[in-house]
Amino acid sequence: MPIQGLRIGTARLTIGTFDKIAGIARSFGKSEAEVTIADGLLKIGSFRYRNEAITVGTIPDQTIDLPVNATAVDTLALAELLTADQIVQQGLHRRVQEAREVASEAISKATQALKPLDISLEQIQELVSERVRQVSESLANALAKEHGGA
Repeated sequence: MPIQGLRIGTARLTIGTFDKIAGIARSFGKSEAEVTIADGLLKIGSFRYRNEAITVGTIPDQTIDLPVNATAVDTLALAELLTADQIVQQGLHRRVQEAREVASEAISKATQALKPLDISLEQIQELVSERVRQVSESLANALAKEHGGA
């Protein structure tokens, strides 16, 4: 849709939120509407919608492109190859944090499920870490080949 922006940047919101605000914008019966987006807030005219999933930021340096449907393992493997600053510069901080939360929850559930077999939290964490390292190495090799390396 055509946009006359007041400031260059990005906004991230769920498809459900997008659908909801599109319906609200249409209900105004006008050909255009002023939309203001801030962290946690979307405003159309006098209507305000609050949701923590709404985020704004600058357009990231997208030298590295991570597919929107990347798995938690793929996301964590990529994070292994980057510094904390690079993760932020690439606009990946939130996705990496979400992948870490997914891994933590999965490890917790696995620990409970494997308790009768006397498998410890540390053993499960090591298994997950090893898997992330394997995927990270494969990714590093693929990137090196893509960019004329090994």
